[in-house]
Amino acid sequence: MRHAAEVSEEELAAAVTAAGFPPDPQLDRRATARPATLRVRTQVVAGQLYLLDRGHTVASVLPLPNDAASAGIVDVVPGGAVLWTPHRSGPLDLTVVLAPYGPEPVLDDHDDIVEISYRSPTGQLSITELDGTRHDLPSLPGHGDYRLRYHVRADGPAHLLQIWRDARRRPTLLKVTSPWAVPRTGT
Repeated sequence: MRHAAEVSEEELAAAVTAAGFPPDPQLDRRATARPATLRVRTQVVAGQLYLLDRGHTVASVLPLPNDAASAGIVDVVPGGAVLWTPHRSGPLDLTVVLAPYGPEPVLDDHDDIVEISYRSPTGQLSITELDGTRHDLPSLPGHGDYRLRYHVRADGPAHLLQIWRDARRRPTLLKVTSPWAVPRTGT
């Protein structure tokens, strides 16, 4: 049996239709979505931060189940994602870009860049620290499927997370060069 994280959006839609269910009525609001950029100063503990949907807590995503979708430095479960960083503890500057369509990756400024699909049940997200401190993000264009592109700088505490509405796809490793990320991603 294939895990849900391994099923493309097209495969899911075909299975839903074949089972006799109506298609998802969620409107595609990308045309009216406004881009937003936020800079969040967070505290890293145990080398991790969280992207959580409204109503979810760190305890609802940890411990990670064996079937969590993974791009090595990002793990995704229903209602949340764990963003791993090579910095074990201390302050981290995270720039979050919400975009209506996939922005270009910032290849030159980062050592490791991965993409992974994320299904948001609420469209209301926050960057959350291990102690539960939340940094709310502007509302997404609605619930549904999004793509996360996570950029990591191994030598500096500044990372980038890009989020946009997109169909579910398999995780993609765009660039993995740091000694920290290579074993995590299996490259």
